[in-house]
Amino acid sequence: CNAGLMEFDAAINSYKQALKIKPDYAEAYYNMSVALNNKGDLEAAIESYNQALKIKPDYAQAYYNMGNILKEKGDLNAAISSYKQALKIKPDWAEGYSDLGNALLLINQTEQALVSFEKAISLKKDLNTAISGLGNALLKKGEHSEGLDKLRQSEGSILFNIKSGLSIK
Repeated sequence: CNAGLMEFDAAINSYKQALKIKPDYAEAYYNMSVALNNKGDLEAAIESYNQALKIKPDYAQAYYNMGNILKEKGDLNAAISSYKQALKIKPDWAEGYSDLGNALLLINQTEQALVSFEKAISLKKDLNTAISGLGNALLKKGEHSEGLDKLRQSEGSILFNIKSGLSIK
């Protein structure tokens, strides 16, 4: 309840109390990670995700969320590794492939990013983050016509910043 009310310190204290009672409660570590992340304590959130994963090594959502934090911190290789772990556990996760593609694109692994975006779209045809990611990857690869077509397919107004500085509406 405290986390829902955005009272993250109180939520974290509640999770710590739960862990005193049941130290192998992976979901308490996971939920505490979410609260720590929302509070802005990224390092503590990562540590808490790691604790959850020690208890429950097949916790795909924990790997995925940790990947998001690592990407936010700029540790792209670790983020990619975390996304890949999540996808080993849950290979039909379209959003995971989309976020993996975005991280790969950020480190200029365009071909691998294309594969990841295409996999995401094959799993969820209307996933706009994957469609726009695919468009950006195609543009980066120099396939401007195809890239622009994909960007037009995604909903809403999309701005992207690839060397050309193009803007699509």
